[in-house]
Amino acid sequence: MKLIFCTILSFICFLTYGQVEISNSIILNSADSAKRQISNTSYPIDSADAINVNTVAYSYLRYYQASGTNNISITTNIALQEYGSGMTFLFKVTSSNTDSVMVNIDGLGAKRLLTIHNQRLKFGDLVAGNIHTIVYNGLYFVLLSDTDRGCLNGFVEVNETYCIEITDRPAVLFYDATKVCQDMNAKICTWGEWYYACQKSGLGLINMVNNYEFIDDAHDHGTFVGMVGGGGVCNLFTSLNAGTALRPYRCCYRK
Repeated sequence: MKLIFCTILSFICFLTYGQVEISNSIILNSADSAKRQISNTSYPIDSADAINVNTVAYSYLRYYQASGTNNISITTNIALQEYGSGMTFLFKVTSSNTDSVMVNIDGLGAKRLLTIHNQRLKFGDLVAGNIHTIVYNGLYFVLLSDTDRGCLNGFVEVNETYCIEITDRPAVLFYDATKVCQDMNAKICTWGEWYYACQKSGLGLINMVNNYEFIDDAHDHGTFVGMVGGGGVCNLFTSLNAGTALRPYRCCYRK
């Protein structure tokens, strides 16, 4: 009777927990090769659990809904204990980033998220509703998804590397113009960018040679800043005091 009671109690415990800890090797030695397998394992809930085929097929341990905009938080299904090189995650964000991005998984600490070219993310690299793939390289996360988003609103593509604003912005001080462009993760156009766009036909640019515009150029130093576009031609260049001159400008954006 005592033996029967212990057997029943053991069976009840087995049904309750649904897991068996095995300290020795499992040997699959069936004569039928089709039967040499372990089946009916559930989805893992701990980092030491066995993984079934569905876990891999459906990326159960890799796909998550992320929270946050520039500070991304992800909670996995198994509560990771540490970051490891090669860890790969797929996640969806509910809002696009507006600045550089940090990623924190299971509260292990925020790590930088950079592009495959080791550059910080720009405005909109993480697109709301899109699925993005990142991998940890031992130091930081790398975004494997495509980050070529085209041009920002109000910009036109000049070539495969950059875009320029279609029309100039109202006159301000050079320092204020710089901040406006930087807030969009853009910058005041360099002499080369501005001149190349000015010479290129079919872009639909407005007011390129009606007034002098600020440019970001090697000439800019101390209290002087370069300007181009006056006199109805693309190559007319001059400079004025950056602290007092008010001029229109336009931003350029590297894709």
